[in-house]
Amino acid sequence: MDAPPTPRYSKEMVDLLIRIKKHLAAQGRTTIKLSDPGLLETLAAIDQDDDPLLNGMLTYLMALAGPEWNRYYEQSKAGDIPRGDRGPLLDKLTNRRTPAASYRGSALAKKDAKISPGQPPGSPDSPKKTRYYRGQPVSDD
Repeated sequence: MDAPPTPRYSKEMVDLLIRIKKHLAAQGRTTIKLSDPGLLETLAAIDQDDDPLLNGMLTYLMALAGPEWNRYYEQSKAGDIPRGDRGPLLDKLTNRRTPAASYRGSALAKKDAKISPGQPPGSPDSPKKTRYYRGQPVSDD
C-alpha cells in the first residue's frame, strides 16, 4: 500500500513533531528532519511497542493528519505493510547509535594527517597549500 499524500502541517502538528523529534533524540535514536517529504511515512514505520509515550504522540499526530494517515498508521502497526515500503529513513531511525561528532545532522569525519609526525612542515615532501588573496592565487616565495 502506498502512503497517502503528505498533508499540510498545522501549528499543532509542527509542535507535536518537534516533541517527537526531541523524544527520539533523548532515546538515542537518529534525529528526524521536519523538511523530509516522507516524514509521516517514516514515523508510521517506527517500532514503538516499548514506548507508550511515543506511541501516544504518533497516534495523535496521525489523527491530526487525517483519516487516510490514521488507517495507514494502523496497518503499519499491524504489520500489513512490508518493511521495504515503510520509508527510506527507517534504518536510520531504528539505529540507536549516534555519531560522536555531528554538524546539522551529518557526521564529521576526522581529517587524515598528510604529514608524518617526524616530518617538518616545511619539507619538500609536505603538500603545498595554495593561498588566495582577493580571488587570486598567491605564491609563498
